[in-house]
Amino acid sequence: MQQRSWSGPLKAFRVKLVVNQVRSEADHSVGRAVVAAWKKFFGLEMDYLGGVAYDDTAWQMIRKRRPLLVDGADSPSATQLVAVAAPWRRSIDRGRPR
Repeated sequence: MQQRSWSGPLKAFRVKLVVNQVRSEADHSVGRAVVAAWKKFFGLEMDYLGGVAYDDTAWQMIRKRRPLLVDGADSPSATQLVAVAAPWRRSIDRGRPR
């Protein structure tokens, strides 16, 4: 039986992290700590894209089963979600997902 090496594909795959329901700078530091732990324990890169603040509008949209980016587009959480996703989206549009 032939052994497979996963190191190449895993190094090519870059995980993205977004922390949800951020309420303080300490919550952002959790995101940075997760990235550091990921690198330390797995030896792989991870990008911390940022955080999306706690916002009651997001909770309301979930309860109503409505899309946040449509029905709650002007809410802080929708604005932050779009901002956090923008760099990743640009890399996809250029044909180079990172």
